[in-house]
Amino acid sequence: MVALQEQGCNPKLKNLEGLLPSQVAKSNGHKAALKELKKAEKMHVKLSAPDAVNPNELWAITLYDWSFQHETTLRKAFETAEGLDKPAENISVENFVSSLEAHRAPISNENLQKIIMEHDKNRQGVININDFFKGLKYLQKAFVISSYAPKQAKKEKGGKEKKSGKSASSLPICTMPPEQISIREDSGLPYYMIESYQPFTDTKRFNPDQPPINPIENDSAWYIDEPENIYTNINYCVKTGDLESLSLAFIQKVPVDVKDQFFKMPLMTACSCGNYRVAKFLISLRADVNAVDQFNWTPLHHACHAGHVDIAIMLVQSGAMVDAVAMNGATPLMRAIESCRFSCVEYLIKAGASVMAKNQRDQNCLDIAANYGDARIIGLLMAKFNKKDKEKPALKTAQEKMRIRSPAPSISAAMKKDLRDNIIVMNPKFTIRSGTNKSDISFVPKTLWGKHLTSSRQHTEKEKRTL
Repeated sequence: MVALQEQGCNPKLKNLEGLLPSQVAKSNGHKAALKELKKAEKMHVKLSAPDAVNPNELWAITLYDWSFQHETTLRKAFETAEGLDKPAENISVENFVSSLEAHRAPISNENLQKIIMEHDKNRQGVININDFFKGLKYLQKAFVISSYAPKQAKKEKGGKEKKSGKSASSLPICTMPPEQISIREDSGLPYYMIESYQPFTDTKRFNPDQPPINPIENDSAWYIDEPENIYTNINYCVKTGDLESLSLAFIQKVPVDVKDQFFKMPLMTACSCGNYRVAKFLISLRADVNAVDQFNWTPLHHACHAGHVDIAIMLVQSGAMVDAVAMNGATPLMRAIESCRFSCVEYLIKAGASVMAKNQRDQNCLDIAANYGDARIIGLLMAKFNKKDKEKPALKTAQEKMRIRSPAPSISAAMKKDLRDNIIVMNPKFTIRSGTNKSDISFVPKTLWGKHLTSSRQHTEKEKRTL
């Protein structure tokens, strides 16, 4: 829009509905465009006055755009005209005019004389071609492309360098180097790019509401062209729950723990996005529940960071390490505290997660909970800390007592009888189970009955044995 304004477009023209461009921008809520259009309208009204002079005439803008597009060719032409083997900086007015005329510059002779007057005010017959290509001699700054280039930071006075702070820990690059990406031999694509499953059938005959009765009825494959293979990122299929494409990829021997360019495996993506169905499917295919990414995050870290309790339970039951340590020393319990999910924190503590663990900033779980301000989680951790403090001295005193004296084995202990054996039960409906085994009163037959004789040969052998 700004470029159209600079090229001389009239911002006061109306459309078929009688609306100005600024009115259209206002109705659609485009505040930035409305601001620029208001500026263009004011400038158009100002330059429409009879005695107004436009400092940025259309022919000058056209010449600048043309010279910027053909800058390389024009510089070579100026060097040739001056007979130099190196880049020319100043050339004569005659060579300047002849070179522009030879390349058919979009400018008239009258306007060309204006350009020469702007660049050679001292009448020396020399023009600096760098100033010509910059365009600031005959155009305002807003119409020159150099004003939109990124500015370089200014150096501080005195040449003093800033003191560098503490060096941050070296982290791996977030994208995997190309030489570490596994490539398929057949297609040349990475393994994390899998073939998308496309069930093709005649939609005029069958659809999800009217599927074929049996596979034999659907003969669409005989007269419909097979669709071209479409490859997609395996983690995208995990997010969308495309189990068909995942199953097809694993049938084609794609590793279950394949990593994409961001070091993320399918199980990690399923845990972070909360897709329980896909996570269960991957674990059933023996996906590594303790695998790590570039930050040493395990799937349990991702599940707890997102607050998915059901997936965290499934991972722990599948053998995931509860106190796995990330690169910065964080454990899954710390990630669960950051997610402010009370149920997730409670489950990890019950599963044996350590509340005394500390990260590299020397913060324990209670410090992290205090930063996030969840009162329920803080209370749960405080109760766990108090319980730990009470258990330590009690355990110590018990151990000291055991070291000082150990009770001798009691002789009467072996002679003790179960008192329940001596109780006379008066109520026949009430029975007391005894810890000792009484005599077995079950019937044991003296004769062991075997299989009946079923053939004449067996009867003959029996008669011979009796004789």
